[in-house]
Amino acid sequence: MNGKDEEIVVEELQLKRVGCFKPSAAKYNNLGEIIFPSGYPENWINRLILGDNLYILKALLKDFRGKIKLIYIDPPFATEGNFSYKVQIKHSEKSKGGREEKEIMERAYKDKWGGTLSSFLTMLRKRLLIMKELLSNDGSIYIHIDYHSSHYVKVLMDEIFGPENFQREITWNTQALNVAGFKVQARNWIRASDTLLFYTKSDKFTFNKQFIPRDKTFIDKHYKKEDEKGRYRITRRGNKVYLGEDPGDPVTTVWNDILSFNYVAPANLEGEGYPTQKPEALLARIIEASSNEGDLIADFFCGSGTMAVAAEKLGRRWICCDLSRYGIHIARKRVLDIVELKGYKMKDYVRPFRPFMLQTLKDYQLAKLSDESVYENQDYVKILSNMLGITREESYAPFFYVKDTSIVYLNPPDTDLTKEHLQEIIVNSKKIADFNNLDINIWDISDNVYKIVEELIKQESMEIRIKKLPDDLVDNLMNETYRPKLYDIYACKIGLKVSDENKKVLIKLLNIDIEHNEFVNDKIKQKAKDYSDYIDYWTIDYDYNGKEFRPEWFSFKTRKRRSIELTSTHEYGASGEPTILIKIVDIFGNDYIRESNITIK
Repeated sequence: MNGKDEEIVVEELQLKRVGCFKPSAAKYNNLGEIIFPSGYPENWINRLILGDNLYILKALLKDFRGKIKLIYIDPPFATEGNFSYKVQIKHSEKSKGGREEKEIMERAYKDKWGGTLSSFLTMLRKRLLIMKELLSNDGSIYIHIDYHSSHYVKVLMDEIFGPENFQREITWNTQALNVAGFKVQARNWIRASDTLLFYTKSDKFTFNKQFIPRDKTFIDKHYKKEDEKGRYRITRRGNKVYLGEDPGDPVTTVWNDILSFNYVAPANLEGEGYPTQKPEALLARIIEASSNEGDLIADFFCGSGTMAVAAEKLGRRWICCDLSRYGIHIARKRVLDIVELKGYKMKDYVRPFRPFMLQTLKDYQLAKLSDESVYENQDYVKILSNMLGITREESYAPFFYVKDTSIVYLNPPDTDLTKEHLQEIIVNSKKIADFNNLDINIWDISDNVYKIVEELIKQESMEIRIKKLPDDLVDNLMNETYRPKLYDIYACKIGLKVSDENKKVLIKLLNIDIEHNEFVNDKIKQKAKDYSDYIDYWTIDYDYNGKEFRPEWFSFKTRKRRSIELTSTHEYGASGEPTILIKIVDIFGNDYIRESNITIK
């Protein structure tokens, strides 16, 4: 059955902006103006979206149906594996061998569709049907897969896009030379390739032929003659080709010239320690071949954001999304730090990044719980309480539990945290036990109630912690081995000093309390020597409007730059009472938030 007129039924959610990033003059004034290529609207804002791409794709249809020129996706390969990223810690003791052990492995995501091939293909099919609707009539799509499912996905793509729109099957040689070690012992052919399936929406599509530049050996061997126009060679057909006019060898469907991260050179230059990360040059070849400057391109399994980085460097507009908060965090840092990135076989980029927004899905957890049929009868509450190891008595008010010497409240996903609601929670908690610890578990950081919580802590003489439930919890409710990790979103301590004389404010990141951060284990504590070792990124909006976060300053670590600024200063041009909003991200990709009101005289 062709999927041409088939509609995917899924709740339509709205995308909400949680931040808009523009290059500040302070950090980018030596790089000149932003360059907007021909066909690139100056009011366009690129999009980096966190969430389930099925809901995101559906949400994008309203504004982008038939408008995306190129889609590249690198979905999980139906491996049923856990994919881990490397958490770097700045300070650490040296191991017995003398090498500093700085990295801790944390799970980035699980190939949750790998349980059966059927579930994987069902997942992919739903998304491909919507991607086809988003693709322009002259658009192209590349799907990156491997031996686990390539033959099945080819049949699926034929069904959705039509066999007549299949263009090429590309083999990317991922390990042409590096077969040393245990691989030579394998009693089979050594696996050393991935597959890229290239389809179009119609027979009219953009394609710019790509060439591999001639190497020195070829030039020295063939360009031995020279005249007043320069060095030249004579082809087999007797044509004279000048060196300056020779585009090189046309790229075939076997790509041997782009090294994977199995090699030291690209890994050292680009590697972020994120699973499944691909080289910039691989994405750049696809982008340059199947789009032009100013075109809109997308990656709906973007991982650590290589598509965003390559698109930014090549002057394309982009939309990228991923389910992993850590992946989106890495992607954000890479775009912000684009002038410092040294891509393998990529030209350096020396201009400020173009504006981009960070988005999430509104009410995603609620929609997902409803789709799983565990919301209306509150089955999810029973499942979650078992996961968290919390208990309750029938006399407790709804959603209240006890664990050790703490009262735990599971805030429903459809209920906002307001001052009135917090006061009600405290009243009901006092009816349970005379405990001084109250943990309020929330699904999404959508409400900044820090000042209210601070007031209630002083007023009630009790410890109140707002703890974030994991993003992937809704996808693991039926996973008996899954153990959610929570953390206190207000665990960071901030120092703030205002100077009325010059209308300046100084902000210092003083500490992060890890006592209630379940991501931090004893092994990590032993390696971290300072609170700054837990901080990966922080950013400040010095004049928060109460609606959208617009960061004017940021500092963050990279794989090679492990230091981070712990103080920031800002000068206001006039008197006023601005609101300052601060967001911090730890080394695990967890978000923290703080808000302060100041008076500038």
